[in-house]
Amino acid sequence: MGTAMRSPFHASLVAALARLPERPRAVGSELTCVDETPSTNDLAHAAAAAGCSDGAVFIADVQTAGRGRSGRTWLSGPGDCALVSVVLRAAMPATEIGHLTMLGACAVAAAVESAVGVACKLKWPNDVEVRGRKLAGVLVESSLVGERLDYAVLGIGVNLNLDTSTLPAIRDTATSVAVEIGRPVDRAAFVAELLLQLERRYDLLVRGLGRAIFEEWRDRLSTLGRRVRLVEPDGSEVELEAVDVSLDGALIGRRADGARYVALLGDVTLRPA
Repeated sequence: MGTAMRSPFHASLVAALARLPERPRAVGSELTCVDETPSTNDLAHAAAAAGCSDGAVFIADVQTAGRGRSGRTWLSGPGDCALVSVVLRAAMPATEIGHLTMLGACAVAAAVESAVGVACKLKWPNDVEVRGRKLAGVLVESSLVGERLDYAVLGIGVNLNLDTSTLPAIRDTATSVAVEIGRPVDRAAFVAELLLQLERRYDLLVRGLGRAIFEEWRDRLSTLGRRVRLVEPDGSEVELEAVDVSLDGALIGRRADGARYVALLGDVTLRPA
């Protein structure tokens, strides 16, 4: 694997990757680890524009301006989270970019389950949850040429050693791996496992097997079959029964009057049964 920059974490991650029974090939083809950055997604975008390889990975100990979906910020201190961005250059039409969000969320869930044995569910469209509390989020930012993908940046933030009880803004809605298992997490070992899980799903995608990723994502969703309140990007709200999801990642719901409702983006809150 190529190395564009080194930090103390770099050596730990390389050692953890070497201990894996299966080494990632594409994901991590270039590996950049930094102590601090405004956003790993910004590092990835700059590298993509400069021609970095497919699967180049960018990792930070701390983000000072990390971003989540819908303009939110991502809170973390040194070593609290796995902060990872990956440049992906799979040949695909713009209509299939939603599969990148799906593969990212599924890879995080699988990595947590493999690394520490904690079962995860997904809340539509991209949140990884444990016991109904947010553990991780995925953000995909893409660059298009016409109707085709030029490259995408898959940004992932996972709460690893974050003490959510000290953060009033999220302590009632979020959790971390350390909170769930009652002990600190080896961040390098977890990131290595995450890169492996990303590699497995990205390999499916580039081989034209995106349907398998969709099916895993759908099976992991806790949202389906539940009553939800959907907040659209424009702030409008609607109450629905979440019935299904489409291949492009849209939520298919049914309103109280029986009308079908389809939403590609938005935030959902589960409603009482």
